[in-house]
Amino acid sequence: MREQAPELTAGLLARVLAGAPTVAEAERRRKMLGRIRERQAADGCREAVADLSRCAQFAPFDALEGFREMVGEVRERSRGGPRT
Repeated sequence: MREQAPELTAGLLARVLAGAPTVAEAERRRKMLGRIRERQAADGCREAVADLSRCAQFAPFDALEGFREMVGEVRERSRGGPRT
């Protein structure tokens, strides 16, 4: 499944900057989002691609108690399933 990332429009940028808790954070966000916007202008929007092989990087956490249950809950939420 491919999902295209949203283009950083002026309205979206304004909403992100308005949510900054401090002036310094707003400036940091403005600079970072400006670099992202430049990259989008040069290369276009990227697409998010689900890659099942990525899950292997989390295998070491499988030994943690309750990890499988937590992953199952997150998976259900991402699919629009029941929330607990």
